[in-house]
Amino acid sequence: MSISLAQLLPRAEVLVVTTPQRVAQEVASRAAAMAQKTNMKLIGVVENMSGDVFGRGGGDRLAEELDVPLLGRVPLDPLLRECGDAGEPIVSAEPDSETAREIVRIAEAIDALRGGGIVKSLPLVG
Repeated sequence: MSISLAQLLPRAEVLVVTTPQRVAQEVASRAAAMAQKTNMKLIGVVENMSGDVFGRGGGDRLAEELDVPLLGRVPLDPLLRECGDAGEPIVSAEPDSETAREIVRIAEAIDALRGGGIVKSLPLVG
């Protein structure tokens, strides 16, 4: 028997992540619509890979479309990939980098929206 994500996580909150390109916004918008249909709460949007290569603003447009806040823009940063490849989060490896500061700011914004802390533990499925 298949258990839907909405059944497994009845109070799940969804953070929608998109890149700046219009086609990515369309895919993210469909994912948000699916989450809403299963009564998951949309808490915000994050724009990933923001910057000169892929552009900016896709997260703003999606957040406006979904009527949720844009929580931040993570820049396209080779240092983020390098830290990930090394298995060390950029927020601990390079905490003063622009990217690390933005990731921490996004995490703090999410925590503030949720009121802080874990509300309910997840059920174990065997």
